[in-house]
Amino acid sequence: SLSDRVLVLEGGSVRQCAPPLDLYRRPADLFTATFVGSPRLTIWKGVIRDDRFVANGVEVGLRGGLLEAGDAWLGVRPEDVAVATEASQGGHEARVEQVEPTGERVLLTLAVGGEKLRAFAAARDWPERVYVRLDPEQLHMFDSESGCRLP
Repeated sequence: SLSDRVLVLEGGSVRQCAPPLDLYRRPADLFTATFVGSPRLTIWKGVIRDDRFVANGVEVGLRGGLLEAGDAWLGVRPEDVAVATEASQGGHEARVEQVEPTGERVLLTLAVGGEKLRAFAAARDWPERVYVRLDPEQLHMFDSESGCRLP
């Protein structure tokens, strides 16, 4: 908020140098992705298989043909999760575990399959069971070994 460029360091090594919004919207690696932003993005470890990301009972569609099969990390920012009370195509059933009021919206902590997910939603009384959708265009994918951003 105080600079037009930010340098992210870890252990004395430069991880990324970019305008603040670029760091947030397109982090170069997993370290930067988890360092920038509040609340932090959700991270799941899983496998890319047939244009899908699979992790602990959850399957998420990916942008077709861009990623090679193999182990990976998936990152999701809370504002990029669509939460609804009705099922929709491509959605996942979730259980509301915690509701944190933040003003005009709430921060939900959800159980999706065997994973946790944080999502911003409208301030209202949410039922225990909801449905979430993850937009493939908003997902952050990282290599499981290097932590570098995948295309």
